[in-house]
Amino acid sequence: MTITLNPFRRLLDLLPSDPLRVGDVAATHDDGTATVVLADGGQVRVRNPQEFTVGARVFTLSGEITGPAPVLPSVVIDI
Repeated sequence: MTITLNPFRRLLDLLPSDPLRVGDVAATHDDGTATVVLADGGQVRVRNPQEFTVGARVFTLSGEITGPAPVLPSVVIDI
């Protein structure tokens, strides 16, 4: 058994490997997937097990819609 004492490595182990993203459903497909337009403008095709309709704001994680997302105003801060 190996114990990692490196604090940075321990921090990285706490972070999820795939980020939770928010976007709007742009299209639904017959194969149970949906095209989601992300907040940054990108598009992904993900599984849609809950059958969200076009226009719904959703969370996506690991190639799947995980649930509804609240419709909130977004603020962009440039540093």
